[in-house]
Amino acid sequence: TLQLHKSQDNPYVSKLYEEHLKEIGGEKAHELLHTHYKNRKRFFDSEISLIDSSEKDRCEVNVCIGTNCYIKGSQDLLSKMINYVEGAELKEQVEVKATFCLENCGNSPNVTVNNKLISEATFEKVTQELHTQIQDIVEA
Repeated sequence: TLQLHKSQDNPYVSKLYEEHLKEIGGEKAHELLHTHYKNRKRFFDSEISLIDSSEKDRCEVNVCIGTNCYIKGSQDLLSKMINYVEGAELKEQVEVKATFCLENCGNSPNVTVNNKLISEATFEKVTQELHTQIQDIVEA
Protein backbone atom coordinates (compact mmCIF):
# COMPACT_ATOMS: atom_id res chain seq x y z
CA THR A 1 0.00 0.00 0.00
CA LEU A 2 3.01 2.29 -0.10
CA GLN A 3 3.28 4.92 -2.79
CA LEU A 4 6.81 3.90 -3.80
CA HIS A 5 6.33 1.32 -6.53
CA LYS A 6 9.84 1.21 -7.99
CA SER A 7 13.00 0.47 -6.04
CA GLN A 8 14.86 3.22 -7.88
CA ASP A 9 12.41 5.75 -6.40
CA ASN A 10 13.22 4.64 -2.86
CA PRO A 11 15.85 6.90 -1.25
CA TYR A 12 16.95 4.08 1.08
CA VAL A 13 17.72 1.78 -1.84
CA SER A 14 19.67 4.57 -3.55
CA LYS A 15 21.65 5.14 -0.36
CA LEU A 16 22.30 1.39 -0.02
CA TYR A 17 23.80 1.25 -3.51
CA GLU A 18 25.74 4.44 -2.98
CA GLU A 19 27.30 3.40 0.34
CA HIS A 20 27.55 -0.40 0.21
CA LEU A 21 26.66 -2.15 -3.03
CA LYS A 22 28.31 0.41 -5.32
CA GLU A 23 27.24 -1.02 -8.70
CA ILE A 24 23.68 -1.74 -9.86
CA GLY A 25 23.59 -5.34 -11.03
CA GLY A 26 27.06 -5.93 -9.62
CA GLU A 27 28.30 -9.13 -8.00
CA LYS A 28 27.73 -7.95 -4.41
CA ALA A 29 24.21 -6.69 -5.22
CA HIS A 30 23.37 -9.94 -6.99
CA GLU A 31 24.66 -12.05 -4.10
CA LEU A 32 22.73 -10.12 -1.45
CA LEU A 33 19.54 -9.19 -3.29
CA HIS A 34 18.82 -11.96 -5.83
CA THR A 35 15.45 -13.62 -5.31
CA HIS A 36 14.46 -17.15 -6.23
CA TYR A 37 10.89 -17.60 -7.37
CA LYS A 38 8.64 -20.61 -7.02
CA ASN A 39 4.98 -21.33 -7.61
CA ARG A 40 2.67 -20.42 -4.78
CA LYS A 41 -0.73 -21.85 -3.99
CA ARG A 42 -3.57 -19.49 -4.82
CA PHE A 43 -6.12 -18.59 -2.19
CA PHE A 44 -9.71 -19.27 -3.05
CA ASP A 45 -12.64 -17.97 -1.03
CA SER A 46 -10.27 -15.84 1.03
CA GLU A 47 -11.34 -12.30 1.72
CA ILE A 48 -10.15 -9.56 4.00
CA SER A 49 -13.01 -7.50 5.40
CA LEU A 50 -12.12 -3.82 5.55
CA ILE A 51 -15.35 -2.37 6.85
CA ASP A 52 -17.24 -3.87 9.79
CA SER A 53 -19.90 -6.31 8.69
CA SER A 54 -22.80 -7.07 10.99
CA GLU A 55 -25.79 -7.01 8.66
CA LYS A 56 -26.89 -9.92 6.47
CA ASP A 57 -28.66 -7.99 3.68
CA ARG A 58 -25.69 -5.97 2.59
CA CYS A 59 -24.17 -5.36 -0.76
CA GLU A 60 -20.74 -6.95 -0.92
CA VAL A 61 -17.95 -5.33 -2.94
CA ASN A 62 -14.83 -7.46 -3.43
CA VAL A 63 -11.79 -5.78 -4.96
CA CYS A 64 -9.10 -8.15 -6.22
CA ILE A 65 -5.66 -7.39 -4.85
CA GLY A 66 -3.88 -10.11 -6.84
CA THR A 67 -0.72 -9.11 -8.69
CA ASN A 68 -2.22 -8.15 -12.08
CA CYS A 69 -5.07 -6.22 -10.52
CA TYR A 70 -2.73 -4.51 -8.08
CA ILE A 71 -0.42 -3.44 -10.91
CA LYS A 72 -3.41 -2.03 -12.82
CA GLY A 73 -4.64 0.09 -9.92
CA SER A 74 -6.80 -2.05 -7.64
CA GLN A 75 -5.15 -0.53 -4.56
CA ASP A 76 -6.36 2.92 -5.59
CA LEU A 77 -9.79 1.56 -6.51
CA LEU A 78 -10.09 -0.20 -3.14
CA SER A 79 -9.17 2.99 -1.31
CA LYS A 80 -11.68 5.03 -3.34
CA MET A 81 -14.45 2.51 -2.65
CA ILE A 82 -13.80 2.51 1.09
CA ASN A 83 -13.80 6.31 1.17
CA TYR A 84 -16.92 6.46 -0.99
CA VAL A 85 -18.88 4.03 1.17
CA GLU A 86 -17.89 5.87 4.32
CA GLY A 87 -18.45 9.35 2.84
CA ALA A 88 -21.84 8.46 1.36
CA GLU A 89 -22.85 6.91 4.70
CA LEU A 90 -23.45 3.52 3.09
CA LYS A 91 -21.61 1.48 5.74
CA GLU A 92 -24.88 -0.09 6.91
CA GLN A 93 -25.70 -1.23 3.36
CA VAL A 94 -22.29 -2.00 1.82
CA GLU A 95 -19.35 -4.14 2.85
CA VAL A 96 -16.05 -3.55 1.05
CA LYS A 97 -13.51 -6.36 1.03
CA ALA A 98 -10.12 -7.05 -0.46
CA THR A 99 -9.97 -10.46 -2.06
CA PHE A 100 -7.37 -12.56 -3.76
CA CYS A 101 -7.34 -13.55 -7.41
CA LEU A 102 -10.70 -13.64 -9.19
CA GLU A 103 -9.08 -15.69 -12.00
CA ASN A 104 -9.70 -13.04 -14.66
CA CYS A 105 -6.21 -11.55 -14.79
CA GLY A 106 -6.31 -10.64 -18.47
CA ASN A 107 -9.10 -8.14 -17.81
CA SER A 108 -7.84 -6.57 -14.60
CA PRO A 109 -8.52 -4.83 -12.36
CA ASN A 110 -11.45 -7.00 -11.30
CA VAL A 111 -14.19 -6.33 -8.77
CA THR A 112 -17.32 -8.21 -7.82
CA VAL A 113 -20.44 -6.49 -6.56
CA ASN A 114 -22.73 -9.10 -5.02
CA ASN A 115 -20.87 -11.73 -7.07
CA LYS A 116 -21.33 -9.86 -10.36
CA LEU A 117 -17.91 -9.60 -11.97
CA ILE A 118 -16.80 -6.20 -13.25
CA SER A 119 -13.75 -6.54 -15.50
CA GLU A 120 -11.47 -3.63 -16.29
CA ALA A 121 -13.13 -2.03 -13.30
CA THR A 122 -13.18 1.69 -12.78
CA PHE A 123 -14.56 3.66 -9.86
CA GLU A 124 -17.47 4.77 -12.05
CA LYS A 125 -18.33 1.23 -13.20
CA VAL A 126 -18.22 -0.12 -9.66
CA THR A 127 -20.29 2.66 -8.07
CA GLN A 128 -22.88 2.38 -10.85
CA GLU A 129 -23.25 -1.36 -10.24
CA LEU A 130 -23.20 -0.79 -6.49
CA HIS A 131 -26.20 1.53 -6.69
CA THR A 132 -28.04 -0.92 -8.95
CA GLN A 133 -27.44 -3.71 -6.43
CA ILE A 134 -28.44 -1.54 -3.46
CA GLN A 135 -31.67 -0.64 -5.25
CA ASP A 136 -32.37 -4.34 -5.89
CA ILE A 137 -31.84 -5.10 -2.18
CA VAL A 138 -34.14 -2.25 -1.11
CA GLU A 139 -36.87 -3.40 -3.50
CA ALA A 140 -36.64 -7.06 -2.40
